[in-house]
Amino acid sequence: MRISKFKETLQGIVDYLKSDLATIRTGRAHATLVEDLPVEAYGQKMRLKELAGISVPDPRLIVLEPWDKSVIPDIEKAIRNSKLGLSPAVDEELIRVPVPPLSEERRQEFVKLVKERVEEARQKVRQARQEAIEEVRRQEKEKEISEDEKFRLQKEIQKQIENVNEEIKEVGEVKESEILRI
Repeated sequence: MRISKFKETLQGIVDYLKSDLATIRTGRAHATLVEDLPVEAYGQKMRLKELAGISVPDPRLIVLEPWDKSVIPDIEKAIRNSKLGLSPAVDEELIRVPVPPLSEERRQEFVKLVKERVEEARQKVRQARQEAIEEVRRQEKEKEISEDEKFRLQKEIQKQIENVNEEIKEVGEVKESEILRI
């Protein structure tokens, strides 16, 4: 059992959670809100950041500048059909996406969504722990490691789990406070 590989797995879970939570609105405009939005363009699904430049000139506005003007209707449709609750306004060569302040009800919905995503990350951590412990037990059974080494590895695995669970908790709390901040 390589602890470094296990640590990489756990860090991957945390990194995915961070990027996933970045797509949840907080009431402030930021590029991560729309950059990975799937857009049906050129007969295939592409991410918005592959089709347009994204800028945030102020906290309430996202400006999209498509490189090919023919995809403007596709981008507009993708934003309107997303669950973000945004209404794009098309100028000739730009798409302006105003980010309205969140209602209290919508804030609570987003907090609930954050909690769901945090719990999904915790489930992935539990699954990774289970797989790591099974691997350690297998190695001991096949005499690749000693019983003492097995207990040392299990302790190390548990320590890593506690650390990553604390990090996941902090990431979730930070996102919740961002959403609830007016």
